[in-house]
Amino acid sequence: MRETWARLTPALTVDPPAATHAVATLPGSPVVLRVTPLAGGLANTCLRLDFADGRAPAVLRIYQRDPDAARREAALHRLAASLGLPVPQVLLEIPAAIGLGGPALLLQHVAGTRGDLALSAMDDAGAAAIGRQLGGLLARLHAVQPGPVGLLGPDLRVATPLSDADAG
Repeated sequence: MRETWARLTPALTVDPPAATHAVATLPGSPVVLRVTPLAGGLANTCLRLDFADGRAPAVLRIYQRDPDAARREAALHRLAASLGLPVPQVLLEIPAAIGLGGPALLLQHVAGTRGDLALSAMDDAGAAAIGRQLGGLLARLHAVQPGPVGLLGPDLRVATPLSDADAG
């Protein structure tokens, strides 16, 4: 179904020199050799960066719809990692002032297949094994005490509380 969804915001184009400038504060000030658009994402731009020095590729995620989401998502990634959940590492937070078209995160690139596509290609035993792994991850998440409910700010505190009336 998601293949039929329309992107409302045009994806941004970033050339290797602009990407190199954006990641200049990484150790070794790496040069970006190649920038490749990644599939998916309807609100932000996601690009794979390959580096001239041979270091592992990374994902540049530029926040177009909600610029405040960059800091919030970086904090969520770090929280999930602290709980032992498998999430890409945040390598760099990039402010909007760098000129990419919005704030951005540079994330560890993790090769893989979308879950729904992977499951459709598996037999029942493989799907059951994935289900057990997901159940374990959900159990870890369930152990987190969320506190007040609402929309989170960049510090992961509730910025806009939700009441029972809001849920209706």
